[in-house]
Amino acid sequence: MKRFLFAALCFALLSTQAFAGDLIVNLDYSDGDVSQHEYEGGTDELVYGGDDINTGVISDQPYFEDDEAQTGDGNTVEVTPQYNRGSIALNTFITPNTQIISVPVSYKLVPRFKLKASFPYVRRTIEDDDGEEYTRSGIGDISAGFSWLSYKTSKTESVTDLMVTLPTGDADGEDSEFAVPVGSGGYSLYVSQKLSHRVGTSRFTILGDVAYRHFFSSDYAIGDTDQERERGGQITLSGGTRYKFNDRIRAAARIRYLRVAEGQIKQGDGDWEDSDDYMAATDLILTVQTRFYKRNWFVAGVVIPVATDYDDDVEDEEGRKWAFLASVSAPF
Repeated sequence: MKRFLFAALCFALLSTQAFAGDLIVNLDYSDGDVSQHEYEGGTDELVYGGDDINTGVISDQPYFEDDEAQTGDGNTVEVTPQYNRGSIALNTFITPNTQIISVPVSYKLVPRFKLKASFPYVRRTIEDDDGEEYTRSGIGDISAGFSWLSYKTSKTESVTDLMVTLPTGDADGEDSEFAVPVGSGGYSLYVSQKLSHRVGTSRFTILGDVAYRHFFSSDYAIGDTDQERERGGQITLSGGTRYKFNDRIRAAARIRYLRVAEGQIKQGDGDWEDSDDYMAATDLILTVQTRFYKRNWFVAGVVIPVATDYDDDVEDEEGRKWAFLASVSAPF
């Protein structure tokens, strides 16, 4: 545990370079967020939100510890697993406009069922048409739920996840020009089904994932105006492969498709209006994972936008940027 804390401290100090460029937090906001795609950083708020649901799942960390080891010729042998009830991690996810640092924690009640929660810190920047930046940071939306290893053989694993996000991040804003929320202002329910299958006796494992996220109504205020928002649901599909070089090093490549349905927004006593926030994004996710100190993991990766489709009413579409991620984890 001491080694993990030391590694996490070093990792956090390295990651703070992404935050050093703007030490003065500008708490400016807009009177609405109906044109998010048209401002630099607005799309990040839709895709990554104020939590680490969509960022934490791409770190490719094992959900349940392997109970087999791989020999030099690619064959596997059964080993006795070192059963650990809990794990803790430090995740960092960085784009030019969004940085999320989170601490996920999990605890196994039984070998195939674990409770988990994640505590994010979010820093977000929105840039207007004139190049002026509005930045805000703070505690994001905490998430809690469970993972269930519903099926397992020597080659195949199926994991069911269910998570609930809590509106702990601040979505309110002062009476100014831009809204820069670090939270959603409402609850959401996320359910996913993951499948992995090792191909024969090879080092390759096929990865698949399908997920749906439902957002409940969110309430917040911009200055003296109450706002209500009905976010559209999110559907995520991903597939790819992971290659195991040895017991310590793995690399994975995946294609992820994310579709965000259009929602509605109401300001004060006004009528409900379409929020023009539909989007569909296809990304290539590349990760490298290495084990250190026997039971700890370090993951580094990149998310490369491949294609993005915006709402028809969006005139000035924002160009999405690459994202970088890193994570260190340890059992306890």
